[in-house]
Amino acid sequence: RGRVPFLGRMFGGNRTPFGTPSKSDVDKLQRKLDHKTNELDMLQVANEALQAQAKAAVEREEAMREIADQHERALVTARDRIGDLEAKLERGGGGGGDDAMPFIR
Repeated sequence: RGRVPFLGRMFGGNRTPFGTPSKSDVDKLQRKLDHKTNELDMLQVANEALQAQAKAAVEREEAMREIADQHERALVTARDRIGDLEAKLERGGGGGGDDAMPFIR
């Protein structure tokens, strides 16, 4: 007559005469809900921490790439200067002859 037969199975069989869950069933479900809510909160915090770590890792990688690019540009500049100096020395523009730079032969 208005009773839903599956309530007994859903709430472990403890029903009041009117087919509603008992206080102990409600308390049990509330504890489960509270536990799951706490789990969700912890997972959200962990997720936020992982996202922050991932963002920091990406930023660190970008910074390292920029530093590597700067070093590469400095190396190219240094090689160009060395090449210019070698060419100048080969042309005899050193001014001091062989004794001016004895370590370059």
